Amino acid sequence: MSSNNIPYVEATTRESDNRSSFFSFLIMDLVLLVVGILLYLDVIPIAIGDKSAKIFDLIILGILFIIFTIVGVLSLLKSKSLKADAKREEILTEEIIEYVTGSYEDPVMPDMSDEEKYFERDKRIREMINCKFKGLKDSYLDYVTEIVYTEIFPDK
Repeated sequence: MSSNNIPYVEATTRESDNRSSFFSFLIMDLVLLVVGILLYLDVIPIAIGDKSAKIFDLIILGILFIIFTIVGVLSLLKSKSLKADAKREEILTEEIIEYVTGSYEDPVMPDMSDEEKYFERDKRIREMINCKFKGLKDSYLDYVTEIVYTEIFPDK
């Protein structure tokens, strides 16, 4: 396990989160738009202040509308770029699993405890991955090592 305690989040999850953010901001934009129109048409009366208070409220709603629109569009654009990352990550993960499961040799000795076996196997899997696939982030290495380990030793 790396010293970096930040768990890895799959690119598909990050893409889905960004897409959800886009839809959340879109819904908020629609609510702000409806409230702004209702305020402007005096369907929602504002009892405080005069006409300048109504204009001030409409300006604030307009600013929020613009901010939410910008953040929503940025979330959508980020989501689209993460979709490509997710595909590359999926291919890389499959390639790593295929490579390690196809050439793994168990380094454990029969007299080792289960805990020692786990750490030796984990170490060997990491070495194999690092040898062939250089420059992986520690959190991704942790993530893919766990996947490979459970693929090779499903009952351990």
